[in-house]
Amino acid sequence: LFSKDDPTRVLGRLDQPILEPTEGWEKAGQIANVVFASGLVRNGNDWYLYYGVADKCINLAVATSCP
Repeated sequence: LFSKDDPTRVLGRLDQPILEPTEGWEKAGQIANVVFASGLVRNGNDWYLYYGVADKCINLAVATSCP
């Protein structure tokens, strides 16, 4: 989490990653063992996280919020 006023300042960090490569196709590619968030969209109670994998494809992870 970065400061909105000074994006060079780190305000906090999770102990565990939200997203990490686990599948073979996520671990092999031009840049192996890399996943990175590209965009986050809220649609009702659902969150859509678009993310890049191994610098070769884009995927989508979906999570539902608790009401």
